Amino acid sequence: MLRSYLLIFLCTFFFSCQKTVDQEIKSTEKTSPLTSTCSDSDGNVYPLVSIGDQVWMAENLRLTTPNCEDATTMRFTNGIERGPGVAFYDGGNRYAYYNNNPDLAYGVIYSYQAIQQCELCPSGFRLPTKADFEGLIAELGGKAPAGQALLKFGKSGFNAEIGGRIDDYGSVLAGNIGFWWTTEIEDHPLNKHNVYNFELSSKGIVKIKPQDGRVGNYVRCIKE
Repeated sequence: MLRSYLLIFLCTFFFSCQKTVDQEIKSTEKTSPLTSTCSDSDGNVYPLVSIGDQVWMAENLRLTTPNCEDATTMRFTNGIERGPGVAFYDGGNRYAYYNNNPDLAYGVIYSYQAIQQCELCPSGFRLPTKADFEGLIAELGGKAPAGQALLKFGKSGFNAEIGGRIDDYGSVLAGNIGFWWTTEIEDHPLNKHNVYNFELSSKGIVKIKPQDGRVGNYVRCIKE
């Protein structure tokens, strides 16, 4: 009789524990935004994050040797050069590192010409549009909650680095604002060079607005 009670107790305990483990696994699968990884043509590997119906790279792009139109190459540029004649403003396929430091976690900064002329995103991914970022913000509940969720270690898993940009003052605004390209030019006759950027401040303030298309910004790719 004792053995029977002991067997019943052990079976009940086992199935109870198994049920708890299964529930924890299902809960983790539901709440964890990270899905898998992708890799670019340089072999860099990026974690991916699912946010609503979108799948984004959860790190900034680091590709430096893409295929570009007309067999051109993407050229490295000094990230601390300052003044009206900076090389980044020449309209070429350019890339740089913030403060010329490739060891920073920010990734690579690209010219708008480079995102137009070069194959930057991994296979199956593309450059985001203004509407993609608008959808991202909407999915996360609007600008205020989205801004907090998109920051590094925020609940969305997007893990945005506030890495600044490159303009004619050199490498600027890291730690204050991060900037990412969209593919869309502002439709305004007086602003022919303005391109919509996605901006996120260290305080979680998000903006999508046109900026000078000659600057250098980061890239996040989105799944097609």
